[in-house]
Amino acid sequence: MNPEESEDFKKEMKTAFIAKAARGGDNTHLPCKAWTKLNGGRSADTDGVFDSGCTAPLTTKQVIKDLKIKLQPVKEPLCIIQADGTALKLIGSATIFLESENLKGRKMLECAVIDAGSARETLSHWII
Repeated sequence: MNPEESEDFKKEMKTAFIAKAARGGDNTHLPCKAWTKLNGGRSADTDGVFDSGCTAPLTTKQVIKDLKIKLQPVKEPLCIIQADGTALKLIGSATIFLESENLKGRKMLECAVIDAGSARETLSHWII
């Protein structure tokens, strides 16, 4: 794809991915716990966001900091585009185990990690 086609594609994707922001009582988050191990280990509260269109799980730096997990380099280059068309800056990767009342046991996630300030969120493709 040449630079001109790339720019056109970027504009088309930005237009296509504009999403309605959640307002008022609309809440797509589910309370979850992130763990350092499949059994036992340290835990941290996180808001679970489950999206069937999610192609790569991600979590925020604050969850990783709470779990005291060492951030690993990203194994494969990955560009994640938000609904508004902007790219997320990945700062590393980490393996966590996610648990919620609707998941049957803990599920291992190899997550991309982003810096989202004080947010404690984990995005995954599992449908509950």
